[in-house]
Amino acid sequence: MTNTYPNRRLPLWKKAARWMRGLGHERGFGLQSPFAYRFVTEVVCQRWPYYGYEPLQRRWPDADSREQKLCRLLFRMANMRQPRKVYVNARRADMLWAYVKGGCLSATTTDDPSQADMLVVDAVTLSPEQAAETGGRLHGCQLLALLGISRDDESMKVWQAMSGARSCGPAFELWRHGLIYADEAMHRQDYIINA
Repeated sequence: MTNTYPNRRLPLWKKAARWMRGLGHERGFGLQSPFAYRFVTEVVCQRWPYYGYEPLQRRWPDADSREQKLCRLLFRMANMRQPRKVYVNARRADMLWAYVKGGCLSATTTDDPSQADMLVVDAVTLSPEQAAETGGRLHGCQLLALLGISRDDESMKVWQAMSGARSCGPAFELWRHGLIYADEAMHRQDYIINA
């Protein structure tokens, strides 16, 4: 099976420098915001198995370890956020949606991102201009998972445009994926997490 989210071709010293930047936040240490600390410790860096992992893993035995890690993260995000409507626009959307649904049984899917409480979008589906526009339209406690931000320079530009939007609250960069909690009432902060 091919690697779904390959590492960018960075020199070793750049990889080490990036890893060092996120070193203090890998388990929530150094996070001043109670929301960010709880989100990182209970959702992003949670290592304990959840009740729904095993049945979902049996449905998709061909998923590699990175895909499983992403799906489990989406499961935990849905479990924490309890979204009513979810928008998914990414590769293997059926698998991603099943894990989100496993985390929140009352969630339904929607084709309109503006009506969704949780969005799962692959970075390759957006240009930086579209990302800035989409980021500006995020509203009311929406949770966005932007997948594959480390795939190439264009994907990283999409992440930077999306996370830099005025309507965004805390943004969490997790090497391969980015998470944005869109709540203007929360302090705007960027976190780099080794997860």
